[in-house]
Amino acid sequence: MDRSKKRILFVGFAFVSLAYMSIKLSAPALPLLSSVFDTNPIYLKLSASLYLVFFALSAFFWGAVAQKIPRRRVVTIALCLAIIGNVISLFSINVVMFIFGRIIEGCGMGGAATLCRVLMADRLERSEVVRVSLVFGFITSFMPVIAPTIGQYLIIWIEWRSIFAFFIVVLLAFGICSYFLLEETKKESDQGFRIIDSFHEYISIFKNPIFWAFISGFGLFVGTIIGYYIATPYWYLAHFKISAKYYTFLALFTAVPNVIAYYYGRSLVRRFSATGCIRFSYLLAPLGALLAAIIGWIWGIHPYTLIPPLMVMATVLGFIQPAVNGAIIHYFREKAGTAAALISVFGYGGAALMFFILTNIPLTTIWPFVIVLAVVTAFGLFNRKWLKGLQLKW
Repeated sequence: MDRSKKRILFVGFAFVSLAYMSIKLSAPALPLLSSVFDTNPIYLKLSASLYLVFFALSAFFWGAVAQKIPRRRVVTIALCLAIIGNVISLFSINVVMFIFGRIIEGCGMGGAATLCRVLMADRLERSEVVRVSLVFGFITSFMPVIAPTIGQYLIIWIEWRSIFAFFIVVLLAFGICSYFLLEETKKESDQGFRIIDSFHEYISIFKNPIFWAFISGFGLFVGTIIGYYIATPYWYLAHFKISAKYYTFLALFTAVPNVIAYYYGRSLVRRFSATGCIRFSYLLAPLGALLAAIIGWIWGIHPYTLIPPLMVMATVLGFIQPAVNGAIIHYFREKAGTAAALISVFGYGGAALMFFILTNIPLTTIWPFVIVLAVVTAFGLFNRKWLKGLQLKW
């Protein structure tokens, strides 16, 4: 792998790290901000949901722009938006200002999740994608543990505003590094940026049944795990009263099986096919709902009854993630920006939906949680049937 590709990989790894850090870094502050702003806790939950919604929806814009405008310019615009959003959140004096800042940050960071995939598709061959995909799996698995731990200790040592000050510094440092390291991988389109062209590209992908075969179940499984990670302060800190110093480490129980499954998922894709790997993985999903029902029926609802079923769901996601990302990006390689945007839209859109659900189900009994897992599993099994007959190798 030449030096140019290594630099692109570094920027791509940094971008996906920033995307996942931005989602979880401020999560530990949300329960206490209701007293800081003297407002209903539901508005702080709304801030997280709106962040994810605009994170997901902004991907439509970033995917379209990435198809027409040089990558370095897109990186600059996305980072500037994210920094502006963090500055607004940092100096918020009420919940409305805080929500507005989070929305602006979400719009900027939505470009990170899209561009990391676009940069890979620009220069890397299929075999190279397989080799480096484990690093992406490691980042997406462990950043949800690392980021809230940093956020929680910043609150303990300083105060909640230090979270946003810290992230501004991180964004600025990354912006400087990417300016010097990132080589341009796409020239500006001769036609410039036209909304109608982007609209046609999205429609052409939407009309392709192969796209829907891969993405339909994936969005909910990604959403379940990301939604759970953001909901952990409300579950473990606010409801179960676990110490603020330790509750973030509970995410390790889902992160470890996720990254292990991600590693073996790559091997399954290489040995069999992307569809074979995904269809096998969805067969494991019913174990999550079944395990939640059995453990919850015997011991009731506790952190240790919630975690094992989520470990199963994280394992399923680990298996399907490299297959779905690789299959969609390489099948639609000529429209990499658009395809990457749609993966972000469905993944983080699913996270917004599942965060709303998981923070509003009653934690007095296990059965609402079991129902949620059963519905997600049903989508996976339906997706498995849809994939039958497709044998795409990459």
